[in-house]
Amino acid sequence: MIPLTAHPAAFAAGYLARHIRPLHRLDNWAWDQDYNRRRDLRDNPTQRRRPGWYAAQAVFAVELLAALALHPRRTVHAWRHRNDPPPARGPAVKVSRDEAA
Repeated sequence: MIPLTAHPAAFAAGYLARHIRPLHRLDNWAWDQDYNRRRDLRDNPTQRRRPGWYAAQAVFAVELLAALALHPRRTVHAWRHRNDPPPARGPAVKVSRDEAA
């Protein structure tokens, strides 16, 4: 009897998590805290950090650890190449007036 009720409950929990997206909301909240801190520093450099800023740093740390645990090679590669210059562009396309018509 428990499997009959567990499957619909798990399906409902997955459905709600997909549509509510709590981790996405948490990430947006953390970035908002970081943005507010930068704005506060711009307006008043002597102002102390808000408590939410410290909580946001914990959220960022957990996100980084999750990325390292789930995709270690991709994460390290992205970290190493984050400041690389953009690749060189190819030559510009030349259009002659004879071919344009």
